Amino acid sequence: MASAPADIPSSSRPRSVTMIAVGVLLLGLVNIYRALILFQQTDLQLGLGVSLDPRVRMVIAVIWSIVLIALAAALWIRKPLTRVLVPVLLLVYAIYRLALVGIFAQSAYARESQVPTIVLYGIAIAITGWALNRRAVRRYFENGTVDQNLNSRPSQQAN
Repeated sequence: MASAPADIPSSSRPRSVTMIAVGVLLLGLVNIYRALILFQQTDLQLGLGVSLDPRVRMVIAVIWSIVLIALAAALWIRKPLTRVLVPVLLLVYAIYRLALVGIFAQSAYARESQVPTIVLYGIAIAITGWALNRRAVRRYFENGTVDQNLNSRPSQQAN
C-alpha cells in the first residue's frame, strides 16, 4: 500500500496572497463574462431603452477585466506595488459598480438595496488590505521569503 511522504514541502507564497490573487483573477474573469453577455444582449437592451448604452458598459467591462487580470498576474509574480494597488483598485471598482446602480438604476428598490453591497465590498477591501500588509506577506514581497513560523508544517524526522 502506498503512503504519502512524511515531509510535505510548503509553498513559498503565503496562502493569503494566493487566495487574493485567485479572487482578483476571478473578478477579472467575471468581467469578461459580463462583457460577453452585454454583447449578446446589446440589441435587446437598446430596444428596451436602457439609460446607459450597453456598448459603453461592455467596453468598461473589458477594460476592468484586463486591469484585474494584469493585477492578479502582478500579484502572482510578487510585484511590491500590488500590496497597495489591489485594495485601491478594488475600492475604485466598488465605487464604479455602486455608482452604476446608484446613477442609472430606474428602480428605487435597486438604489435602496445598496447597503449590503457596500458592506460586502467594505469587508472584502478591508480583509485584502490587512492580508497584503501582514508582516510575513511584507517579507514575502520584499525579499522573497516567508515567515517560517506561519507557513511551515512540523515534519517527522526519520532515525
